[in-house]
Amino acid sequence: KHGQQQKIHGDSKIRENTIRKHPLDINAPEFVINNLSIKVTTLQPTQSCHLNIDVAQNDCPKDFAMLLLMLTRLTFAETSTESDIETSIETSEETAVKHTLLYSGTDDQASLVRTSLAADVSTEQLQLQTVVDLTGLQAPTFSSTTDGTINIETLSGCVGNPITNKHVQNYTQRADHHLNYYELEKSAEVLERAEKSLVCLNELFNADDVRQMYYIKGILESTKENNEASKAAFSSAIRIKPDLQWNNIYSPDSKPNFDTAKSEYSSLVSVPLDIVPKEAASSLWINGTPLLDIENPTMFAGTNIIQIVGLETTTFEITVPSDVDSIQLVIPSTLPNTAYTWVESEERTAELSNVLNHVLEPEELVYVHHSGRVWQNSIGTTEWTELEVPKFAEAKLNAKRITGQSLMWTGLLTSAVSIGLSTNYYVQGQTAYQASADTDEWETFKGHRAELTQLESKYNASMLTLAGGLGLAGLGYSIAF
Repeated sequence: KHGQQQKIHGDSKIRENTIRKHPLDINAPEFVINNLSIKVTTLQPTQSCHLNIDVAQNDCPKDFAMLLLMLTRLTFAETSTESDIETSIETSEETAVKHTLLYSGTDDQASLVRTSLAADVSTEQLQLQTVVDLTGLQAPTFSSTTDGTINIETLSGCVGNPITNKHVQNYTQRADHHLNYYELEKSAEVLERAEKSLVCLNELFNADDVRQMYYIKGILESTKENNEASKAAFSSAIRIKPDLQWNNIYSPDSKPNFDTAKSEYSSLVSVPLDIVPKEAASSLWINGTPLLDIENPTMFAGTNIIQIVGLETTTFEITVPSDVDSIQLVIPSTLPNTAYTWVESEERTAELSNVLNHVLEPEELVYVHHSGRVWQNSIGTTEWTELEVPKFAEAKLNAKRITGQSLMWTGLLTSAVSIGLSTNYYVQGQTAYQASADTDEWETFKGHRAELTQLESKYNASMLTLAGGLGLAGLGYSIAF
């Protein structure tokens, strides 16, 4: 009916999200469109938005429809514009690719400026990293080659809490206890937990504890009539302690498997091992012993436990197939912090590239800054290209230092001149004062006093100049150094 007040709710499910994101914001609490008196109430985003419309004419259905159409278009336009802006920002962030820049860790600004100018990229696209920052937490990569086919896998480390040798010892004792009471399932469960937690050892493992763990497992598997698994477990125990002898306190039923594993130990296949980087060899322990033959390292086929000793000790398990031709172990965490300097050596660039290939994404660009020079490499290749650093890069880098030094020397020169002038004015002033004291003539006295006053003004001015010069020199020193 005409003259009655109608309330239109804007909380329908279709418009709910839009209204909550864009609450209606009209400056005037009441305005008129085509003789329609409209009162607007803007509530909190979690509430409904109400339009109170006072109908004043008979053509309200038409005008009202036009009003709703206008408001809907405005709201959709705001939503579309904001969505386009958000999409543009997201796209911009995605396209801002970061390139790794390896450097010494001490010359951030110089590395960024020289690399940016040499590679023609913005400094925002460069991510400064030392070698340790880049590789310190990277897991080793194990690759095996069989008839020209290369299989690469990243070794899985600890995913739980770190453990010590005492944990392994407790697991082994519990498993042995269950085995003595013929509680095979409980013994198997404890041994499985011990094996899985072995990679969480954060110290060099105790050979006796780990050897005993595999020894108990060999007896358990033999009791369950899993002869192949039994021999494999005995083999792992013998690798840790080659002079291991049978313990007669256990049932002799498992001894044949033990004897077979020991006889096969002498004929185990030793696979040539390539360690990258070479420095990793001194940090590598295999099956409880340090790597002795660094020049020609090998690893037995089958299951092996390796440990990398550094600031922290990390443990991994490697299974080497018996039919492989060679294996390679890449240990990024052992790459020395000075490895970025290898770009100057033809012998070591391939080694550096090999490690970076396992750390960064394929075809990603990586830069190295060293001694004012810049190199570029595309991950997946071993070729490092030296880029030309523009000569004006040094001027840009040294602009602050040059400005500071100029100010410092200007201040020092000004101070030196001021000291000379002030000394001269002081001497002349003393002479004029003495002359005025010695004369008996009034006119002569007045002349000397006037000269003395003039010299005093010049002296004060030179002292002020001296202070300014010293301040300028101090400012220049702080800027330059």
